[in-house]
Amino acid sequence: MRIYSKENENKKREALWGEFIKSDKRYISAITSRRTGKTCAMIDRVIKRQYDTVILEGYSHQLDLLLRVIQEKLEESEVTCTVLLNENNHKKIKAGDQLITLITPSYKGDVHTSSTVDWIFEEPEYYEEEVIKIMKDLDQDYLTLTMIGTLKSKNFNYIKGYHFYAMAKGYATTIGAQNLIEEGLMKEKDLQEFKKNMSEESFALEMLSDF
Repeated sequence: MRIYSKENENKKREALWGEFIKSDKRYISAITSRRTGKTCAMIDRVIKRQYDTVILEGYSHQLDLLLRVIQEKLEESEVTCTVLLNENNHKKIKAGDQLITLITPSYKGDVHTSSTVDWIFEEPEYYEEEVIKIMKDLDQDYLTLTMIGTLKSKNFNYIKGYHFYAMAKGYATTIGAQNLIEEGLMKEKDLQEFKKNMSEESFALEMLSDF
């Protein structure tokens, strides 16, 4: 029963994230609440698209997590992968013909980018100034550009601006805890427990994706 439940949960999350994973739009944004499975959805998108990809993550310990999850996902897909580089703020994985590069904002070296490379910024609000600088440096030299994360501030910022731009010019989605409840992925009582332990603003942003 437990195996069946896990498989059923995975199918529900795939349905929740299906359009995001499959989108071929150039500008993509996903603003989500906690516990939506955004990291797994992001990696599913990378693997299924099979394009060279650069993922920018705010912290080096998150790169270690991403590396492990990518390896597990590739193994599930029966794709052989090789870790070419495993430094603190710079990692590279080769999966068939696909090169996946993981970096933090502190990495100052060269990164392979061109009009055939997907770029992804995970939790970009945490390092907004670096995002703005990298966007200027890229100067449209990418295949697709995705921003995905949970917001922490009600103030209008670059990340929200990109979300509205993607809404008009590409693909944008907002996923909150209510979507999880509707899909049977969260119970209402669990959401209320979060509400008890969070400020009104944090609850609205981090659980309801209300910005």
